[in-house]
Amino acid sequence: MNTAQLKSKCRRLRVEQEEEQEVSGELNVIPYLDVVTNIVMFLLASMTTYQLTFGNLNITAPSRSDTPEGSGRESEPKEELNLSVFVTEGGFTIAAKGGQLVNPRTNTTPTIETRPITDAERATRGGDMKMGKSIWCPEELQLEWDYVALSKKLAEFKYGPNVSEDIKKETKVILTANPGICYNVLVRTMDSVRRDTENRELFPDVILSAGVQ
Repeated sequence: MNTAQLKSKCRRLRVEQEEEQEVSGELNVIPYLDVVTNIVMFLLASMTTYQLTFGNLNITAPSRSDTPEGSGRESEPKEELNLSVFVTEGGFTIAAKGGQLVNPRTNTTPTIETRPITDAERATRGGDMKMGKSIWCPEELQLEWDYVALSKKLAEFKYGPNVSEDIKKETKVILTANPGICYNVLVRTMDSVRRDTENRELFPDVILSAGVQ
């Protein structure tokens, strides 16, 4: 056997030994253990965080009641006015406490009627517009809305006899108008429901309904 054959045989034996070691040798599980350890530590940390989060309970202390126990008395419901004013060419319709106020003369709505203006009033308003003293819309050259009567009627809800304290604290009124009502009439109506003729506060929080343009 020459030198080349000897080297070839040695190389073959070395390769066979390495293959036997790979087949019969033990598996290196250290990398797998590292991965599993990291996963376990992550799960433990997550569980601890969730437990701390769920451990914070929002506890509200019970409210103290001045009513003696066993008395059986409940707090009286608050009285609501639910005031609304509807503006049309015919006048003002006032609704409160779930019902409409009728006109005492006609026994129907509108609650406060409009009136046709006289020729003298129409001439005066037309002259004021020409001189720039005031602005009147076309409807106001034909009709007159009684803003004073509106303020007086609303003042009855606020300062009239036998008015409850809940009603006296009311500040809101809903204002609704037909599409044909001009801007001037709306502005004067809002001024009338906010303060009366004696400059007393009525219902300053005016809420325009969706139909008002």
